[in-house]
Amino acid sequence: MASKKLSFMAVGDVRPDWPNPDSIVEMELVIPTFKQADLLFGNLESPISDKGERQVCNSGRRIRPEKISLLTDAGFDVMSFANNHHLDYGDSAFHDTIERITNAKIAICGVGANIVDAHKPTIIERDGVTFGFLAYSSIVPIGFEARAERPGCAPLRVTTLYEQIDRDPGSPPKIITFTNKDDLAAMVKDVTELRSRVDVVVLSMHWGVHYIPGLIAMYQREIAHAAIDAGADLILGHHPHIVKGIETYKDQRLRRRRHGRWRR
Repeated sequence: MASKKLSFMAVGDVRPDWPNPDSIVEMELVIPTFKQADLLFGNLESPISDKGERQVCNSGRRIRPEKISLLTDAGFDVMSFANNHHLDYGDSAFHDTIERITNAKIAICGVGANIVDAHKPTIIERDGVTFGFLAYSSIVPIGFEARAERPGCAPLRVTTLYEQIDRDPGSPPKIITFTNKDDLAAMVKDVTELRSRVDVVVLSMHWGVHYIPGLIAMYQREIAHAAIDAGADLILGHHPHIVKGIETYKDQRLRRRRHGRWRR
């Protein structure tokens, strides 16, 4: 039973030394706010490592190892690494990052040495309330998804189709997106199993369309509704780099039973 109200804060993509050194100063400005949280979540947007080599067709982003202190100073408790950058410098930097993050007492989710590890939840307790975190990415470069014997992220891959809806040549098409059925089923299974183990289920999703205000892709609602139907309490989306809309689906607000346990 919780003895007080808990403050949970979440931010999206975090890379404290990009695009320029001034970003470090900007992060320092928000640290006092972060410190007010009982539990702080973020998405780690780059490897933190001096190992490995830049991979072909990737942005080549990574954080210098000494900059991990900015994450610990900010008070991050848990971070997703399931995104389109976790393998930018290959397997060695990937594993080095996970080791450095965990050694810094920050829990990491959404990735692993294989697909089983990538799907494992992270569970954190605060003042008698247990939070379970799962993380996935729909922005998945080829080879970045975890496999039976390959490291990577837990994927929710998406197919995109274009349908002509106007008879005029060159008119804008309708863009149809839908989620890989096996990936979606695996996510639903994860949420269902986690639901019985924790008080609050939080899902992190690296998804969406870059820089276009208001646009929510079809697959995002498909994934979100399936996750909430399976028992998720909150879905945190990141990747577009701009603020997008928020939807309340099935009145997913946390309420308490009389005996003090949290429920959906």
